[in-house]
Amino acid sequence: MATNHILLEISYALIHNRLCFFTGAGFSKAITNGEAPSWKDLLEKVCKNNDIEKDILEQDSLNLEEKAQLISEKLKDKGKKKTIYNEISSIISSLNLSDDGIDSIKEFFSSRKFRVITTNYDKLTEKLINNDYNSFSPGKPIPRIEAKVDIYHIHGSIDSPAHMVVTAEDYFRFINYESYFSRKLSTSLHENLVVILGYSLSDINLKAIINEYKGFSNNQYIPINIIFISREETSQYTKDYYLICFGIRVIDSLEINDFFKELNIKIKEVIELKDKKIQDIKKVLYENYSYSIKYLKKVTSLFEIVSSIQALGVELSDENVTNLLSDVLKKKMELTGNDGAWDQYYQLALWLIYLNSIIYLKESKLRDIILEYTMISLSNCKKIGTWASPWEATKEWKYSWSNIIPDNRLIIREYAKKNLTNDFAKKNILGI
Repeated sequence: MATNHILLEISYALIHNRLCFFTGAGFSKAITNGEAPSWKDLLEKVCKNNDIEKDILEQDSLNLEEKAQLISEKLKDKGKKKTIYNEISSIISSLNLSDDGIDSIKEFFSSRKFRVITTNYDKLTEKLINNDYNSFSPGKPIPRIEAKVDIYHIHGSIDSPAHMVVTAEDYFRFINYESYFSRKLSTSLHENLVVILGYSLSDINLKAIINEYKGFSNNQYIPINIIFISREETSQYTKDYYLICFGIRVIDSLEINDFFKELNIKIKEVIELKDKKIQDIKKVLYENYSYSIKYLKKVTSLFEIVSSIQALGVELSDENVTNLLSDVLKKKMELTGNDGAWDQYYQLALWLIYLNSIIYLKESKLRDIILEYTMISLSNCKKIGTWASPWEATKEWKYSWSNIIPDNRLIIREYAKKNLTNDFAKKNILGI
């Protein structure tokens, strides 16, 4: 599965309490069977309900926030006591969860501990969770008790319509003036693995928010910490653009409920495989402890190790981390030498793809060892069906090659031209 390493990464972020969802209007649509209106739909309904000319919405030179600003002014001109905030609130306050098609979403939200940052005004996420949550909205008191899920309505909610971010003026204030919610957004992007759901890749406000994060992340050694789930098929050019410009990994052709269905399965697998006796990461990094071969045979072990390092707040550039990961990769490589170790060939491929998708090789002390083992792994790739060859490893490389950081793909290709003799892998995986 091309998303296998992504699901493992998300699962361990959840286990280490580092998982945050960033949800937009498409998420509300997904959990209401399409009943939740889009941003444009909301403005059209406000115009229709108040006899405001719809030609405002046809002005191509204005974005939706600017159109909302004009509609807000039109309401004032008509002498109405209504506001655009109350009008929007009344439209979406009656939304309810769908009765079917969201079982996997409900299963996850009702049983796991995580955070949600949302630009949606509705309270549908709260309905998914039932009772064990804190809901934060501008204009409302900040909850002080601990809960399983924290939900931050950074653009406000129907709990306090007057504080919703709707017009161009509201957006300007949100982007340019620091508040509790803008700080919370920034902190969440920096400290968590963020999974974006229900947004369009072309959303201007999403780009503005993520661009601020990228300015920070460029100086870090785990720069690719945002995953975008798209229900639409996305070209490789578009994936590369968003990875290069915004630090976003795009997983396409995946409906939101299907994503949670796969994630629920993967989390259960991870929990079953989790080694309760695993050494504290601090002991391994700083007290000369090491992981057992039995532990390193597990497909999940590297993901658990990297997630533990991230939870500790240690950079992958740290010398102790570099030494640890080098040792782990070396031992994994040795495990492929055992008789019948096809699963270890697959796991090594999975691990290398994962590391190549989160670490910029050009800036990493792990560059040489990752490249060396990448060549070894690729050298074993053969046409599916070839006798005595690691088919699953070949499939993983073939289907997940596009998930690797574009700069790393270039480095691997150039390195392979001089160091890889496997013509099948060069042509069918690397494209050279």
